[in-house]
Amino acid sequence: MKGILEIPLLDVYDQTQRFYRNILAFENMHSHTRYFNDYVKIMSYLLITAKDAELLIQNGIVGPGNSERLSTVFHNLNKDSSLTPSFYYSALVEALQNYRRYPYHKWKATLKQNYFNNPWASISAIAVVILLVLTFIQATCSIIAL
Repeated sequence: MKGILEIPLLDVYDQTQRFYRNILAFENMHSHTRYFNDYVKIMSYLLITAKDAELLIQNGIVGPGNSERLSTVFHNLNKDSSLTPSFYYSALVEALQNYRRYPYHKWKATLKQNYFNNPWASISAIAVVILLVLTFIQATCSIIAL
């Protein structure tokens, strides 16, 4: 669907880093396509901080676990992966950058995060808009009455 970034579910266990390192090594030695290498690259770009990992855990993209460990795992794996000229997710990265360039999307995200993050904040923001409209109407009627 347009506007939704879908990421496959990922579970992180104690042995995840070792297992993924082995997959990276196998892919580097025996495969001309590097799908997993590119997946590790893009996940390391998405998981910069533990807060980013916590967001992915809350939305069910990554199974429950330690958010600090998750970001550390992908940053450690990122050291072993390389950016190839035939990056599998290049179209996705370009689409995300194009989406981010429009100020409308930033404003919408800011509104959602700051003013509509819970029902009371939404109600108060709507009340402020209604009061501003009523104040404008009252000022207009006062000017017309003169």
